[in-house]
Amino acid sequence: MYSQGLIYFLLCLQFSTFSLLRSILKDTTPICTILLYSEVIKLIICCFFVNDIKSKIFTEKIIIVPTFLFIIMNIISYNVISEISATSYVTLMQLKLPATCILSYFTLQQNFTCQKVFSIFLIFICSVNICKEKQVTNQYIGNKNILFSLLEVILSSICGVYLQKIFRGKDHIWIRNLELCIFSIPVYIILVHNNESTFITTHTGLIFSVIAASGGILVALSLLHCGAVGKTLVSSVSLVLVTIIEHVLYKKIPRFNTITFYTIIISSIFYYNHDLIKFYETNSLHSRRPLLEEESGM
Repeated sequence: MYSQGLIYFLLCLQFSTFSLLRSILKDTTPICTILLYSEVIKLIICCFFVNDIKSKIFTEKIIIVPTFLFIIMNIISYNVISEISATSYVTLMQLKLPATCILSYFTLQQNFTCQKVFSIFLIFICSVNICKEKQVTNQYIGNKNILFSLLEVILSSICGVYLQKIFRGKDHIWIRNLELCIFSIPVYIILVHNNESTFITTHTGLIFSVIAASGGILVALSLLHCGAVGKTLVSSVSLVLVTIIEHVLYKKIPRFNTITFYTIIISSIFYYNHDLIKFYETNSLHSRRPLLEEESGM
């Protein structure tokens, strides 16, 4: 439970930081160059966690499919977030929640209790209302950005469910991520070369690459420990965090309705994970009971 909580926290922090910085900071580094270096960073990190690479690598061809989906999704994501506010972007990403649940139900045969379905419904409705109520900036979201955001939602949901299905353990995560990097790097090099872009990055671009690389690793760990739906729930917490930060940055007081929606989202996330929390509390009690009996016997 503690490892899941830590992954939730770090992924939420990464997603919120990425959304805010990419929206606020205007960097001149080409998108494909940023993504190229993020893959190189991930490749180096994964090499430290994989033993006996030669016997484990390229044992599954199915990793090629999510590789190209991730490339398309990442390019779309970086373009969209640089054109709209962080809150608008994170709000549009809430569509991942129902999309991931539907895909998980049909492809992974994952059943959802009424409690979980009700929690997901509340989170989604509140997220939509925050989008309506918030309006920290008066920025117009064009049809192109909405269309690209929907495409990102679909690709992200497919990749999340697909990878959850093929990940079978911690070592499997690192080797599959290593393969994703090996396939992705040549594609980004070709894209940078064909677009006559530069391979030189700014300091800000390098920061984005590091954040993107950490996000890729955290997403893989969250898929293993929390599942595709659990990973998507993080974006709901990010919505609350990003919106609060933008209110502070733009010196605007959130409305009472918005604060109410924040509270419902956080409460719904705890309600969604209620059975998991109860399960870990029960296991913790059982593990401590022999020690208590031993002490009482003394």
